[in-house]
Amino acid sequence: MAHELLESKSFPDRKLLNDLCQEKVFGRKSTVAIDTCKKICLFIKSLNTNIIDVWPARKAVTLTKGETFDIRFVVITENLNEEGRNDLENLIQSYYDTLPLRDCDHLSSEETYLMKERGYKFREDDQNRINACITLHADSLLQKHTYLGIISGCPFRSVGYDTSNHKIVATPCIVLNVQYKGYIPIDEEPFERQYDGVQVDVREDIFVLYNYTAKERHDNVKAGCQISGETDERGKCPKGTLGGFVNHPDYGLCGISCSHVLLRPNELSQIAGESQEINWSRSTLPAGRNVDTWQGNVYQPSKVETSKGNVADDNKIGRLVKVIYRRGKTSSKEMDQCGIDAALFQLSNRLPITSDFPAVKVSDADISPEGTNIDSEHREIPVQFGTGTIGGFAWHDQKAYSKYGAITGYTVGELFDCSIAVKEPFNWTHAKSFKYILHNQLSLSKANNGRHDISPLDRPEESSDYFAFEGDSGSLVHHETTDGKLVCVGIVVGGRKSQKTCIITPILPVLKAMGISDFKNFDSERMESNVKKMVVEMKTINTNIENMDKEMKDGFTNISEQLNTMQNTGMRCVII
Repeated sequence: MAHELLESKSFPDRKLLNDLCQEKVFGRKSTVAIDTCKKICLFIKSLNTNIIDVWPARKAVTLTKGETFDIRFVVITENLNEEGRNDLENLIQSYYDTLPLRDCDHLSSEETYLMKERGYKFREDDQNRINACITLHADSLLQKHTYLGIISGCPFRSVGYDTSNHKIVATPCIVLNVQYKGYIPIDEEPFERQYDGVQVDVREDIFVLYNYTAKERHDNVKAGCQISGETDERGKCPKGTLGGFVNHPDYGLCGISCSHVLLRPNELSQIAGESQEINWSRSTLPAGRNVDTWQGNVYQPSKVETSKGNVADDNKIGRLVKVIYRRGKTSSKEMDQCGIDAALFQLSNRLPITSDFPAVKVSDADISPEGTNIDSEHREIPVQFGTGTIGGFAWHDQKAYSKYGAITGYTVGELFDCSIAVKEPFNWTHAKSFKYILHNQLSLSKANNGRHDISPLDRPEESSDYFAFEGDSGSLVHHETTDGKLVCVGIVVGGRKSQKTCIITPILPVLKAMGISDFKNFDSERMESNVKKMVVEMKTINTNIENMDKEMKDGFTNISEQLNTMQNTGMRCVII
């Protein structure tokens, strides 16, 4: 029977599917159950191109021996209105039981609501206990639970949200964020109620990488402008933000961003499965890739195809030389062991000449009378990352942070959480494939008033409450010193959909892994250039003075010679 089911081109009906997955037949973790469900998932997905994920689910409860359960399919869609989802749900229900269809951006509002609960704070001993729990269990939990996306700590539990009995319980806990609360894949087990004595609170939220759309072209590239890599295997060109510039000891002037901005997904997965690091300029390419044929170009604002299908090289600004992706070690609290997703590219065209951020196009209503404007539509950013100085978050606790991203412009935020583990969502049917995971990350939320933000007129409407959004991956996060200088402390990698916080990696371990001590110091170079210019000007002045002195001496000599000539010829001088 098992062989017939696996070889059959037809599918079991809903009753037969439920029966064969029960413990008394094949069992929910059997090859027969899993392979049959995968086939059904592919069938459901074929019903509509707006379906992006399907998985067989059961209620998130612990089953006793011999206890039966019902299978219901979770279907995630995109770009479907409510009427379209209802029609599709009715169609799927004619074949198999399904839970209410969800758009990929639709999550419970619980995390958004709980952001307002600012009165609860960790005691130091509770914070240490939570961090130790996350350190010990984060990696195994992320590996075992397909739709677990974020692990973090919270000083309180939320009980009974969306009911009349909702309450906040002042008990420190670890928060496990999933995509569809209350249900789990049929072959998985529910979370424990507690780990090492720390209680668990399950909420809905997902982690997303911030690579997205393109912006305008710059004749000389600037930190904060839009960049992209090569077109991927799907014909798409993911884009992100050029974070900043460095003078690398081996590669010279380079730009820095995130690897998921500039690499194709299959290339990123190869790095994760091999050395976690690739130097393209040193012939350390993965097996099967030819250094002479592989391009690895970086474009600003993006790769453009001409009408004939040829690459328009005018947008090319450089080439990848080094990428690093590592998950980080949960067994270590050292920042050196945090997860890293970074890319270094050697600049060859349209080199930067200033530390200015790109000007932002704003509406007339957003232009402050005190603001610095370059015309009626654009506004300059009042700060620059000119010194190239870097620092750690411990130095600036409870301070304001800022970033400039290609999509959301200049925004100000505050530190929200630390010791976070995140995982990008992926399909249950490909559970054995590459998992994008980062440990020991930090999160920032947008500052409440937002009065210092300078955001583009065309920023996505849904991004207004975010510190960073899709397309801002690679942006550098700064702290402003008392004398108005920016210090870089982190780099944006992604964010949380429901909580609307931004996930960042501390910059110190990133630069250390890249073999870099700091960023390009525009101020020092500008000062050095000014000094050299002054030296040249002083030399010119000295030369002019010497020439004038010589001319005056020559003039006096000429006058003296003329007087001597007059005396020798007997001419008299008459004084009147």
